[in-house]
Amino acid sequence: MKKKQIGIVLGLIVILAGVWFFAYMLEENDLGEDQEETAEDESGPAENAPEDPDEEAFIEDPALDSLIREQLGKENDEPLTAGELHTIQVLRAAGKEITTLDGAEHLTGLAVFDVRNNRIEDFEPVSGLRHLRELYVFGNPGSEEAGDDFHGSETYVDIAREPIPFLYLSAAEEDIEELYSRDLFNDDRIDGTVSFEDPEAEAQEVAFRYRGNSSRYAPKKSFNIRFEEDQPFLFDHDRMNLNAVWTDPTIMRDRLSMEMFSELGQPAPSVEYFHLVINDVYEGLYFHVDRIDHNFIERQGLDAGSEPEGTLIRDELRDNDDLEVESVFGFDIESVENPEEFLENNFNYRGDPDWSRLYDLIVWLNESEPGETFTEEFDERFDRENFTDWLAVHILVGDMDAYGDDYWLYHEESSDQWHVIPWDKDLSFGSHTRSGFGVANHFFSYEVDLYPRGRWNNELIDLFYDTDELRDELYDRLLELMDETFTIDYFEAKIDDYYEWIERSLADTEGMEKFELHTANHMGDPEHSEYFRDVLKDYVHLRYEYLKQEIEGKGETAYEALLEGESLEAGEIVHLTDEQGWVIASFTPDEPFEDADLAIRADEAEDAEGIAREWTIESGQELSGEWNFYYRNDVAPGLGIENWFIVDEPIEDESYSQWDLKLAEYEEEPAFLDSRVNPYSNKVSARMTVAEGESRYRILLNE
Repeated sequence: MKKKQIGIVLGLIVILAGVWFFAYMLEENDLGEDQEETAEDESGPAENAPEDPDEEAFIEDPALDSLIREQLGKENDEPLTAGELHTIQVLRAAGKEITTLDGAEHLTGLAVFDVRNNRIEDFEPVSGLRHLRELYVFGNPGSEEAGDDFHGSETYVDIAREPIPFLYLSAAEEDIEELYSRDLFNDDRIDGTVSFEDPEAEAQEVAFRYRGNSSRYAPKKSFNIRFEEDQPFLFDHDRMNLNAVWTDPTIMRDRLSMEMFSELGQPAPSVEYFHLVINDVYEGLYFHVDRIDHNFIERQGLDAGSEPEGTLIRDELRDNDDLEVESVFGFDIESVENPEEFLENNFNYRGDPDWSRLYDLIVWLNESEPGETFTEEFDERFDRENFTDWLAVHILVGDMDAYGDDYWLYHEESSDQWHVIPWDKDLSFGSHTRSGFGVANHFFSYEVDLYPRGRWNNELIDLFYDTDELRDELYDRLLELMDETFTIDYFEAKIDDYYEWIERSLADTEGMEKFELHTANHMGDPEHSEYFRDVLKDYVHLRYEYLKQEIEGKGETAYEALLEGESLEAGEIVHLTDEQGWVIASFTPDEPFEDADLAIRADEAEDAEGIAREWTIESGQELSGEWNFYYRNDVAPGLGIENWFIVDEPIEDESYSQWDLKLAEYEEEPAFLDSRVNPYSNKVSARMTVAEGESRYRILLNE
């Protein structure tokens, strides 16, 4: 298949591309489902069935046919029908030696299709599947001719993206005024209408309100919208959660994180973008996250072949001020008189959970010790691959909140095992709360330990880390993911793609009346969008260096790094990382070098006005290229508390600004270089030549 054809096919696949916590409510969760929805009836699978559901459907490829039969619980001699194929919403078929997709056009309810590493040349049969949002095709002859696919490849290019859709929300002006003036936590709904793409299009009646917890204090509000009828784009649900993403100036942290889980074949909600217009005024770019319920479980392929009815729950002990622990996996469940009632009162849930299953799990955990027995019993109770990947992705993106309540648990009846489902990934890629600043801050850190022991009192993860076999397997998985799956190239290309897509879509709002109810799209300066994008890229580079050093074992020496006899490739970045995982500097040489020798250190320089450090480089050869120098600017214990800037602010105060920082070669006086600063990632960059011998550099305020 030609590249143009693949592009057309991928272009036909609709990717509905798709929080600020107030300063004194630092650890609240804002993407959690609201309590009024805890045990409501759930919609079933998509009802847009084929005209004749009893029509016999043929899947030509034997391997694909066998996989589908296994998922449906059908014997080889039983015919497949179009109605049965329509019920399949997630199909994992990577590495199955599939040669053709003929017949896959009957998978009309399919949302996620993973056919990586097969022998498929023609993807035309799936080009008309209107529910399909994720297609993984890397490693097929067809994808090789096209260059790269849009999921799972080493790069993330040639993506035919649909524009982000507009959602027009209308209501009486007096009702909008009441919504924005009444108590923030009033959950009474306002009546209104919604139309898509065209404000003059036929509108649907809805009822809406604010959603979230502390995000309600943000200048840009999040909404829960309830439709009168189930919506196909919501997988036939009637509820939509529009999240304001106030604290993420890139508006992509959640989506990047969730797609990592999906690309590993692990259950994760999708993130879809929408432009929101309220009463003809543009009020911002939002995203909608899949609702976690049994419909979602079915789409993810859990309890395949039957209607999922397993226990689906989310820990909310952190919200109980009467408890001293923040996770049920650190709680003495046998200390309460009615354990099942206690669990029901302290968990979010769907349907009718079997609380005895959770009780038994907690009792087992409280009686466990790390070691071989724990490994055996863990494997009986948990899907190890799912749990390991869940931990690994959180470690890669640096999400420290994951171990408290940012996850759902599902007990799969068919396997009698628990699965972990991620939730709420805004505090990732270097973003986190700071004392005195809340979550709406521009501090940056990548030095999150592999596991901050005891955080959120989660004894399950403590025991996992203390068990050699499980911990070593996790470390091996992390190295594999960094080197082979979520590579630097993967992230840089994917981040660029999302950035360009979002910027193009924001351009679609030019000429519109904007921001009467809200103040802006996010907390950042919109003129700094490229800087915010580069923060994500810098995070990945620095985080990977830190993790590899921590897995190898940290040393005692800080702020010193050494290259001895290294071969340097032109255009390939070299990180100068100390024994504790801190990246002092990096450079990309213009020319290749054999046997390069270089030593660098960052020493205190109290007389330096700007960044109170001096970088000394001793080089065995002249090195020309792009150089990056990193400095500390943080105030959080355990996250690089040192601050080398003049004031304890993430960017600037009324007297000093990191935007005024410049790199200078320093002898007795500074010789300022042509440099660029990104204070959001604490980096100063310059194209320059480091001379053979000793050179000294400072980052100073260029007054």
